[in-house]
Amino acid sequence: MCYIANNVMPLARDDYQFGDPVVRVPNRVIRDGLIKRRQPVMIYRKENRKAKVLRFALGVGRPPEGFDDETILLDYDAKIGLGLRRADEASLEVRPATRWEIWGWYWNHDQPPVRLSIRLGVLSVVLGVIGAMGVALSLVSLIG
Repeated sequence: MCYIANNVMPLARDDYQFGDPVVRVPNRVIRDGLIKRRQPVMIYRKENRKAKVLRFALGVGRPPEGFDDETILLDYDAKIGLGLRRADEASLEVRPATRWEIWGWYWNHDQPPVRLSIRLGVLSVVLGVIGAMGVALSLVSLIG
């Protein structure tokens, strides 16, 4: 299930306080169950599927003037990531992100601390599995 947005408006300055990058979608989209509140979503340009950003969905409390059911509110960095220069260029697909898309987004994140933390987490899991296999082999050799 996805939602198609044909207009983009700037995100309010207050929405930068959440820590996670957000996209504001019409309340109808959340109410109808297309997207859940605070759910990670991938936003694609319909004409260029390589241009995409990951954001966390929120409804619109008080919609700004000119906001309608085909409009989303995006931050400046998301607009740049999607290659949008003006709001009239927008034809975007907003859909829930898969687990692999979330991992991939953070694996290739533009901020080094975020990228490093996920890579260290994956490395620790791999080393933990290798260590567990070593212990299992040692126990098998003791028994056999």
